[in-house]
Amino acid sequence: FGGERVFFSQEEIDNMKTFGDQSLQILGFKPLNRLKHYNMGPSKFLYPQEQFYKGSREGFYALLTSMIKKKKFAVARMKPRKTGKPLFCALVAQQEIMDSEDGQIQPPGMHIIQLPYSHQLRKLEYPERSLVPNDDQVAKAKRMVKKLTLHNFSCDDFQNPALQQHYSVLQALALEHDEIEKVEDTLVPPKEAFQRYEPYITDFVNAVYTEGYNPKETKKNKETKKKKTTKVKKEPTKTKRKRPLKVKEEEDVEDPRPTKKVKVKQEPSSQNDNMVDDDDDDDDEEEIDMVQLIKDKRANTLTVSTLKAFCDIYQLKYKSSSRKQDIIDIITNFLKQKRKI
Repeated sequence: FGGERVFFSQEEIDNMKTFGDQSLQILGFKPLNRLKHYNMGPSKFLYPQEQFYKGSREGFYALLTSMIKKKKFAVARMKPRKTGKPLFCALVAQQEIMDSEDGQIQPPGMHIIQLPYSHQLRKLEYPERSLVPNDDQVAKAKRMVKKLTLHNFSCDDFQNPALQQHYSVLQALALEHDEIEKVEDTLVPPKEAFQRYEPYITDFVNAVYTEGYNPKETKKNKETKKKKTTKVKKEPTKTKRKRPLKVKEEEDVEDPRPTKKVKVKQEPSSQNDNMVDDDDDDDDEEEIDMVQLIKDKRANTLTVSTLKAFCDIYQLKYKSSSRKQDIIDIITNFLKQKRKI
């Protein structure tokens, strides 16, 4: 900041990322008819637990009864996790419903509905409709929908076919059966029942689409068009790697192990160039005076790979994710210990 490096401790970094402890704070109440339905994610359900917080049940039910009676919802600030971001949410009360045999149909509690921030709201501009259906098309669509409407529909009448297939496999393994029982998919509509409503569907299709319309053929045409319009991706060109630099060693700095010189080998252009002298290899390498660069504060002009090569030569420990300045600090401390700077 201002040309100087600012260092933060790990505790300060954690404090910058957090916004307080895990909590749920009620900020106020508003009429229930003022709540707009936003789809910001799945809702959560809130209920008291007397075993963890004594007296929470009485206070919760008092607030729940008052909100239901006055038809209000609560605006709250919720932080579900310690490392999470604070969210604004609406607490909508739900009354308990019992059946004739004192069985609970609907539990008491509050639904937590996430509310959006101002930057998450946007106005959508819908294009004007170019095609407007006529009265005959609307009438035939209503007739088809009326005939295909399901009366007394319940989700309990249908089972998940994938889950039932999983149970069937487990049953066959546990009972050591040779064959696995086939599971009936109740989600597939019966063909016999749909034959009675086929005239209504045909009338609607003929009224909306042109004669000879076949949805299967149009689907094939779209797939062929997509294949034709797909562009062939070009393979990325190979980039030439830069020549690595050789680190110049100081005479007074003790080397714990023999140095490794990095050399760039050039492919011979002919058979006569197969023999390469050592002098030619040394000319392809650039020497670095690390001590002088540290003194002149010009070590940041070196690449990270060069700095890591210096650390590898003198067995200086560094992390693979270390930044350039961190590696420079490690080298600086090493040269200070050797009294070179």
